Amino acid sequence: MTFSACLRCGGHPPPPTCPPGLLTAVSANDMCGLITDTDGPFAGCHGCVDPLDFFNDCVFDMCAQDGEIEGLCENLEAYADACEDDGVAITWRTSTRCPLPCPPNSHYNPCTSICPPTCQHPLPDLACVGCVECCECDPGYVMSGPHCVPLEECGCTDPDTGRYYEVSIRGGYKTGFSYWTGPE
Repeated sequence: MTFSACLRCGGHPPPPTCPPGLLTAVSANDMCGLITDTDGPFAGCHGCVDPLDFFNDCVFDMCAQDGEIEGLCENLEAYADACEDDGVAITWRTSTRCPLPCPPNSHYNPCTSICPPTCQHPLPDLACVGCVECCECDPGYVMSGPHCVPLEECGCTDPDTGRYYEVSIRGGYKTGFSYWTGPE
């Protein structure tokens, strides 16, 4: 939670003092100014969600945190989330600005399906609408638990319980073989 969000929740920390040099730095278009920059990544959202409060919150937080980049990322994400809630997906992360680390066989997507392809449901659900910023599996891969695997490396589903079991190489299981681990 950002410091400025704490203020809205009823907390009353003293306003941070921000040396002029730091104030100029955190207000710049490569920092909090990204939020209000009419040529920046958030420009497409300005007509839907007023950026001014988010910019002011960002500057407040960055000053309170002595310019720590984590405060910037939290505030940029807060504005991106507000934009997304209003139906505007924003591509604002880069490999150097607030990157979202993704596990193997996946990549960052600012607007990926809320119902990603999985081993149990590899085809898209047409009734599933909406998107979320997260990592999605690379082409040719589907979700198997928290991992992205090729479809042929999917586990199996117990027909009685509907429970899905991932393939576990660590446990000695291999693709293409059947295993029963239930009661005898």
